[in-house]
Amino acid sequence: MKNPPRSRYEFVLALYEEYKKSKDPLTNIRWTGTIPYAAIECYERIKSGMRRYRAAEARGENPKFIELEIATNIGYLGHYTGDSANPMHDTIHHDGWSGPNPKEFATDPRVHGRFETAFVDLIQLTSGDLLPRMKPAKLLDDPFTSMMKHIELSYSELEHAYALDQSGSLADKDNEEAKALIYQLTSNAAELMRDLVHTAWVKSGEPLRYDRSSSPNDPRNQNNPLSPKNPNYNPATGSAPAPR
Repeated sequence: MKNPPRSRYEFVLALYEEYKKSKDPLTNIRWTGTIPYAAIECYERIKSGMRRYRAAEARGENPKFIELEIATNIGYLGHYTGDSANPMHDTIHHDGWSGPNPKEFATDPRVHGRFETAFVDLIQLTSGDLLPRMKPAKLLDDPFTSMMKHIELSYSELEHAYALDQSGSLADKDNEEAKALIYQLTSNAAELMRDLVHTAWVKSGEPLRYDRSSSPNDPRNQNNPLSPKNPNYNPATGSAPAPR
């Protein structure tokens, strides 16, 4: 897809339509994954939690449990930004090279672990390796687009990662090329997670674009994603996709 839908459900429907045309048994959610949607849903939960955190503090209430909820969702978000930083996760080659293999890359599923676990443990990666490589926090114009760009950037290093494994570089803790790639990919993921959390906090302080206390069917509530009056409302999913 050149322009993937911004809604998980629109993506599921489009994927099923493609399956009906192709009859390819791997054209399904299990094999495509939904990582950008899962990440943005986490971002939205964090933003919602932060909005309730602000409201609780304003009322003088203890926000402890809201804090724990936010922290849990940040943990999930870190999983998604971190997982998508591994180029193998963004392709059919997640557990060994799949299909035509002219460069004779590894086809065994352990290549996955050699890259993202064994070598990372070997070089004893710490936050101190990442922080100097991270740019200052920024407000994201469009979190969904930022997540998609992150996936594309990771994917561009797929053959590089496989070539490092092929050369034995992932077994050498002093290999500078392999370390540089791990530092780059991991700091990209950490930076994106930090920027998503930062953006959620800033946006949580802004007023909602619609009135939650009125019915989605109220014509004055057309910014509500559940409102049929929303200009982006999709009757097939019963909602409008995430706004740009």
